[in-house]
Amino acid sequence: MKFSVFGTITAIACISSSSASELRGPFESQVTAALGGHNKQQCRDDCMKEYCPADDQCKDTCKGCCEGSTFVCDDSDFPDENEQRGERCFLADDGCAGDLFCKVGDYSCSEESNPSGRCRPVEGDNAPCPMNIAPVCGCDGQTYDNKCLAYAAGVNVAKNDECKLPGNGGEKCNLNNSNFCSNGLFCQVGNYACAEESNPQGRCAPEPDMCSFQLAEVCGCDGRTYSNPCSAHAAGVNIEKNEPCHHNSKWGKQCFFDDQGFCGDGLFCKVEDYYCKYESNPAGVCLNEPQDTACPYSYEPVCGCDCNTYGNKCQAHSAGVNLYSNSPCSSKCEYPNEEGESFLN
Repeated sequence: MKFSVFGTITAIACISSSSASELRGPFESQVTAALGGHNKQQCRDDCMKEYCPADDQCKDTCKGCCEGSTFVCDDSDFPDENEQRGERCFLADDGCAGDLFCKVGDYSCSEESNPSGRCRPVEGDNAPCPMNIAPVCGCDGQTYDNKCLAYAAGVNVAKNDECKLPGNGGEKCNLNNSNFCSNGLFCQVGNYACAEESNPQGRCAPEPDMCSFQLAEVCGCDGRTYSNPCSAHAAGVNIEKNEPCHHNSKWGKQCFFDDQGFCGDGLFCKVEDYYCKYESNPAGVCLNEPQDTACPYSYEPVCGCDCNTYGNKCQAHSAGVNLYSNSPCSSKCEYPNEEGESFLN
């Protein structure tokens, strides 16, 4: 026993002065640091941060794998989770597969247009949630009895209180009943539900006032392509598929400037900037008209090929108009004809 105590004291005494800060705290932690290991509490903290952000649902698992001599938790300690679990994701992009959802920090959906998080499983009725009533408002506009029940439904937390939405926000609705939700709200259903069900059920949710400029095109349930999911929701439209709409459209096909009706609804014949000023009937490609909500508010006036001034290039394109010049329009615009001559408009 004397030898053991002496050996332990010797080991601790051999620690360099640079490691002195590690030796503060309980004796068990001092010995662990002296032997080059990790502190149990640090292991638990790291495990909770990596695998159980913002809740205690797997606290016991983290506690268990931090016992012993290694003080390390990894994916092998969570064998029942999907392989994609823990991958980085963005809330509005719907990048988590299967029965996973993008778990972000609490309240971040109220402050950011597209917060980042990690893919977590949707546990549903199998979640070991407490029975206490501590209402929270989910990012879907629905009130849940507590945070755990929101997470179990695959929903992030928007605020630490009941949802107080305008009009009939949060009420159940059906997609085809377009006039049910109050002004400024739309019937938000699950992503892709409109492609699988004839009249899916959802809840009245607010149409976002502002969206990011990120390009992550989705096909809306109205058959139009939107620059990202937020832009679709801002227009009161749900998402049919996580890619641009291609079916029954001329998207990507060659077109000519003078044939403005060729591309169809929601598309315009995009030609190179300024070509309408210098070439007669230039060729272009049928592309989507950006949504106004996706355009920046910066004032960088341009002249459109319709001889109207727009606040910036994006706003011109959202109106289905190509660029005539990179400055405000003058009173008249000149256009070339097939003979190479110019005429005023």
